[in-house]
Amino acid sequence: MMNELRLYLQDRPSVSLAELSRQFKQPAAVIQGMLSHWLRKGRVVLMRAPCADHCGQCAGETEWYRWQENQRAVILLKPVNSNHSGESPC
Repeated sequence: MMNELRLYLQDRPSVSLAELSRQFKQPAAVIQGMLSHWLRKGRVVLMRAPCADHCGQCAGETEWYRWQENQRAVILLKPVNSNHSGESPC
């Protein structure tokens, strides 16, 4: 199902969580779990409606997802402290 979800996202500019839930006949929590894999990798972007963090009584869609082509997760590395004795740190 992950492949079908990826293809569905790639074919659309953005998709709401409710639409994905309806399309794949799965609860929103299941869809969010699958999307979390690509969110961590930077392949999917979560967009929230401005009212999403307020009263929570809005009947509208509050979470939208968009597939990001050619995006990769950025891994930040700490610099290695230089060894002043001239020896290799390894």
